[in-house]
Amino acid sequence: NFIQPKVMGQGLRISPVVVFISLFVWAFLLGGIGAILAVPMTLLVLTILENFETTRTLTVLMRYTGEKEEGERRAAMEQVKGLFAKVRSSFAPEE
Repeated sequence: NFIQPKVMGQGLRISPVVVFISLFVWAFLLGGIGAILAVPMTLLVLTILENFETTRTLTVLMRYTGEKEEGERRAAMEQVKGLFAKVRSSFAPEE
């Protein structure tokens, strides 16, 4: 369980953390079959999310593996920070 995410993450361009979390999520949802099919189903979900402009930022962050694609990742991080700032300001109490 600890070696598989690192090896699969490098070969499939997915963050090892995403592979590790997907093992638990899919195993919880579908049991043993979910644990076996966790990585292929996660790849399917990432491929679907990558095709939509609104979810592409999330996909970029989930696919980060330490490679030199800093420009795209940095833009995604700035977009997420802006989104969190909007959410935080909408829940802030008005004076």
